[in-house]
Formats: sequence, structure tokens, C-alpha cells
Amino acid sequence: MAVLSYDKIKIASPWNIQTIYELSIKKIRTIITICILCTVKGMIIIVGNKLFYRLVFSLMLLMPVFFCAACGVTGGNADSYFNSGLDNASKGQYDIAIENYNKAIEIDPKYVDAYYRRGNVYFSKGQYDLAIKDYNKAIELNPKYVDAYDNRGSAYLSQGQYDLAIADYNKAIEIDPKDACAYYDLGNIHGTKGQPEAAIVDYNKAIEINPKYLDAYNNRGKIYGDKGKYDLAIDDFNKVIEIDPKQSDGYKNRAVVYGLQGQVDLAIADYNKAIEIDPKQSELYLNKAMVCEITGYKSEAIKAYRLFLRYASSTDPNIKRAQYRIKTLGGTI
Repeated sequence: MAVLSYDKIKIASPWNIQTIYELSIKKIRTIITICILCTVKGMIIIVGNKLFYRLVFSLMLLMPVFFCAACGVTGGNADSYFNSGLDNASKGQYDIAIENYNKAIEIDPKYVDAYYRRGNVYFSKGQYDLAIKDYNKAIELNPKYVDAYDNRGSAYLSQGQYDLAIADYNKAIEIDPKDACAYYDLGNIHGTKGQPEAAIVDYNKAIEINPKYLDAYNNRGKIYGDKGKYDLAIDDFNKVIEIDPKQSDGYKNRAVVYGLQGQVDLAIADYNKAIEIDPKQSELYLNKAMVCEITGYKSEAIKAYRLFLRYASSTDPNIKRAQYRIKTLGGTI
């Protein structure tokens, strides 16, 4: 979650239905023929061989099983539906994933992971009430399900229910004191509530547990930047770049701090690097344009504003401002 205003921050392949139908009809005809012959033969020898007749009669009783085998019909398997749901969710097929998790739960009403995963899908769809309901069930079935507390806390956070979110993150930490994500999420809440010092403590703990926690470095760096502790902020963004040089956030956020320090050339260099990594992120062009304009690089500013207009969404509130600045600088849109 953003803290600074300047940084908006084992699955079987599907069968062909026509092929199933054709194969099933052939199998059914074969089985029915065999059973009819066996029945006739049983009737013929019923008087002379009661044992054989009983055998034939038993085979007839098994006809439904043979029929199901012929049609390829098997009993539902909760794990197979669950695994299909995982695959669907990973591909963004959320509605299909939910259907598969529903079937897994129908077969096994105590399938705790199915509730948890279905909750995650609802969360991704922004249906937080349904997500919370599923996390509640997962926790009911497994009161020490750390991830369920973490994600329910995030759902509460998305609804602005900060106290409930904090309670869940604290519960997750109580169960697993090494839960770096819970500390990170607590930091986000404290930052949102205007408690930067408490947020820094939380991010420190998350980084202590996971020294490569990029988001924790980024958000702590933003707080340092807001507090005017520019050197500490730059140290955090340097760490982000060191851990993952192919992520644009480290360069973008460091550029903001360089701009606040008046080191405009370093800021522009960082924006250029971030743009190289993520050339369609409109915010990078807007920020670069403002820095270039302040330093008198008019042609570069106009170019950056135009690129912002190219990549900005149609609802971006900065569009009119960029258009105005281009005209003011003597350019054309």
C-alpha cells in the first residue's frame, strides 16, 4: 500500500465431448450384448447349475458399474476439483475456479484449503464479504491457519476496517512470530492511519525476518522521504535496486528523493532508467516532465508530457494539466 503521495503507489486434459459419446455408445452396446447373452445362458442352465446361475445374476447386478465405466463416469474427487481450481485461478479464470472449489467443498465440506483458496479468488474479484466468509470457515476448521488470518486481515483492510485487520495480523504473528507479511501489513495500516513511527517499527521487523522484502524497503523509504530523512530513504531505495535491478519502483522512488534534494540530473537519470524498465508507466513520464520543466529543459519536458498523454488512462486527472503545460511551454499536443 502506498504511503507517500508522490508514489501512487495434476490436471487432466479436457476430453472431446463427441469422442466420449461415440466411445461410450460402443462400450454400452458391447456390455449390454454380453449381459443379455449371459442372462439367456443363465436361464437355460438354471435348473442344472444353480451356482452358475447365481454367478450370472451377480454379474447382472453389476451392470450399473459396467455402465459407468463404459461412459467414463467416475465418482467426484475433491482433490482433482481443487487442483483444477488452482490452475484456473492462476490463469485469471476466477469464475471457473470458484465452480471447481465449490465442487471440492460439496464433496468434502471440511476441505479447509478449498475455502481458503476460494476466499483468495473472491478477494481478487473485490468481493471482500464473500472472501471474509471463506476465511472465517477456514479458520473455524483450522484455528492456526496463519495465511487465512493474514488474508482476512487484508480483506478487512480493503474495507477500511483497520481494527479488525490489526487484530488478525497480530493473531497471525502470535501463531507464527516469523510472519514477515503480517508485520509488513501492520506497517501499511499504521502508515495509512498517520502513525509513521509505528509503521517504521513494523517494516523494520519485516525486514529483519526477510532481508529481501522489497515492498518493506520501498514503503519504509517513502516514510523516510516524507520525514525529510533523505539519506535513509535513498539507502532503502538503493537496497531495492540491489535486490532487484529490474524493478522500476526503486529507481522511481529514488528519483523522487533526488528531486526533493534538488539533485535534478540524478533524478532525471533515475526516471530514464525506470522508463527503460517499464516504458508504459505513465506516471514516470509525468514526474520526469515536471523535473525537466523546473530545470529549464523545455524540449525534454514537452516530450515527456506527450509520452504521458500517450500512456495515461482516459480517466487520469492529470491529462488536462499535461495538455496545458505543453501549450505553456510552446509545444503542440
